[in-house]
Amino acid sequence: MFFLRLLALAPLVLVLSTGLRASCCSSASSNGIGRLLPYERASVEFYNDMRLAVGNFNDQGVFKKGILRHLPHWQLSHELHVMGRIANFFQPFMKIPLKMSISALKTQSRLGDITLGARWPLISENLIAHLPALSLVSSLQIPTAYEPYWLSAGVVLDKSFGMLSLSFNYGLSLDATYFSKQGYKPGIKHAAGLQTGFLIAHDHRVNLGCALSLQGRARNSAGETHLKYNIALTTSYAWAFHSHATLLTGLGAHLPVAYCGRNTNSEIFAQAGLRIGIF
Repeated sequence: MFFLRLLALAPLVLVLSTGLRASCCSSASSNGIGRLLPYERASVEFYNDMRLAVGNFNDQGVFKKGILRHLPHWQLSHELHVMGRIANFFQPFMKIPLKMSISALKTQSRLGDITLGARWPLISENLIAHLPALSLVSSLQIPTAYEPYWLSAGVVLDKSFGMLSLSFNYGLSLDATYFSKQGYKPGIKHAAGLQTGFLIAHDHRVNLGCALSLQGRARNSAGETHLKYNIALTTSYAWAFHSHATLLTGLGAHLPVAYCGRNTNSEIFAQAGLRIGIF
């Protein structure tokens, strides 16, 4: 944890020592999918995510409070995100997480799965009539334990209306060996989100969002597997307190309502982070 904090603070010292252009508080992410603002060459982000499981949904979508003692009820994550601009149409990124899970019986810490990917801005906003900006996102998730490699691809749409911004994203993830005829293959994951942002002052922005996560049934499974899904509502706040630095905070929860989830936990979660833009 201490090493990751040092990595996150090193770019901060470098950036704050230079007096370049001021950064506005425009949202630079959409439901966890980062992007660079038009005048940024790179960004470094460090944030903490804390999740408390309050119950679970069974296969019929019925919600039940409480978690079994051997299952994690607290999950903590510290993540370092780095994104750069190689060209206007190519923005590679990397995510390095450190995770901790706490149950009534034990506490575990480990290095999480590392993600390497890129954002591909294809169409800028209003380039064609009044159409939104269009970007593609692709990534490879590299496991640090005995888990599969995950390949992901998605699309992000962004549109601004004065002080209001809208963003929609959809992503699909599958095991890198999914189309092999041998071995167990976990189900394909789908994620979709809609986010609305309000610029309430030059340096302050509030975002409201809704996200749907779904995982299909596994292939080549020896036993029966089940469809999984949940719905989450989120809110976040961004404060650009320095020309290069933005403080990020957020709250969210999976809806603990019948049929708003299936074969998944219902969690309350909170985030706090720091984003550094490099011009």
